[in-house]
Amino acid sequence: DRGLARDIQLGLLPPSPPWNGDTMEVYARSIPAYDVGGDFYTFLTLSEGRAAIAIGDISGKGVAAALIMALTAAAVESQGRQFEHPARVLTALNQLLAPRLKANHMNAALLYAVFDPHAHTLRIANAGMIAPMLISQRGYRMLEIGGLPIGAFAGASYQEETVTLESGDAMVLVSDGVVEAHDPGGRLFGFEAFEAAFDGVRSTADVRSIAELILNRVHEHMAGA
Repeated sequence: DRGLARDIQLGLLPPSPPWNGDTMEVYARSIPAYDVGGDFYTFLTLSEGRAAIAIGDISGKGVAAALIMALTAAAVESQGRQFEHPARVLTALNQLLAPRLKANHMNAALLYAVFDPHAHTLRIANAGMIAPMLISQRGYRMLEIGGLPIGAFAGASYQEETVTLESGDAMVLVSDGVVEAHDPGGRLFGFEAFEAAFDGVRSTADVRSIAELILNRVHEHMAGA
């Protein structure tokens, strides 16, 4: 039953982060375009008050992508607890998952970030996801952090960037489903409209309102498609 598969997949996503909202507030939504798909997100609590967030997108659709998604999400949790640095987590995940992904002619885009509330930093490594958008009192800017998707090249290694955060800063992470959402005529939402959605956003806005503003713009563009 496709509806059941969709419900099970959405049920695998964490309903809320496993930490209190005193130092970092998080809001997440996943809206599959089809019955089941390969997008996911997950949260991890780490030592010394640190917190990790992963967002991923498995190539392909349907049950195969959903199964690989569940495998990848579980691997993220195990590797994220084993290694401290995001770049090392992605390198380990690639070594672990590349043979299985290649056998299924798939790859996995994945962004992994670790927030340190004491140092006020966010360390980010990216394997093929859309670069994160930082919203601060100075406006918004896309952080140019990239890398090959997991499974694209068995020997791939990854770099990480460290961003210093101020109180009230926000980070927006999206899968390509946002920019690739199309209207009834097949026109994509695109990066230009995605960035334009941030024009009215203030750094003091709560994260749920930022996410819902972007999703509302996407759904307006889709016009029921």
